[in-house]
Amino acid sequence: MSRNVKFAIVLFSALLMVPLWGCPKPRPVPPPDIDLNQVNEAFHMSKGVTFSSWMHNFEQLVNEIYLKDDVVFVSARRPRIGKLSLRGYVDRDGVLGYKPGADKLLFRIEQYRGSHRFSYRLYDGNGWLYKRDYYRRSGAGTFLAYAFLSAALWRPYYTPRRRLVVIRRYRRTYRKSPKFAARRKRFSSYRKSTRKARRSAYRKSRRSRRRSRRSSRRSRYRSGRSRRSGGKW
Repeated sequence: MSRNVKFAIVLFSALLMVPLWGCPKPRPVPPPDIDLNQVNEAFHMSKGVTFSSWMHNFEQLVNEIYLKDDVVFVSARRPRIGKLSLRGYVDRDGVLGYKPGADKLLFRIEQYRGSHRFSYRLYDGNGWLYKRDYYRRSGAGTFLAYAFLSAALWRPYYTPRRRLVVIRRYRRTYRKSPKFAARRKRFSSYRKSTRKARRSAYRKSRRSRRRSRRSSRRSRYRSGRSRRSGGKW
């Protein structure tokens, strides 16, 4: 099964999770703001001997990937349940950390199983599940080789304001390189590859909504006939 077909199935399944009768009409699935293929690769490529250095490296890579002028902020923490929760977003309110409804979410990564070789889900900024994968970095010298031994090593990370100057300066230089041109080409191909899946998911959700409405009308009609006749149906 191709990746596009899998993506369409995931989108359609997510749409079916919402009751269709009495809800707003299904909206077209918006195009991605960032190349999630490259984000997933960056998550595997980045590493560090501390959680902070790991997030710094990942942060730099996603700012290479994002093609717009905004800086991509990273907010990452490990709640009491022991699962990594990471957000990549554009800051809109100037407040430390990601704020739903205020900041623009680009992607999120949620760990759901394992410790230093853990499984995770990657979602886009609209909540669509893009990929299930597992983090493979477990060698000596990396943070995850021993981080599971101590919760103190998992202090929350938020992009500090002082890093913005460094990120912008680095990105200005990076965007003059051939590597950036290659990233732009990859993003264009990636965006086109999701177009068919997004359209398919939208059409299927509309058909499901119509079927649900017809079924609901038939149920109300039968219920009305039963009450008028005083009998059972």
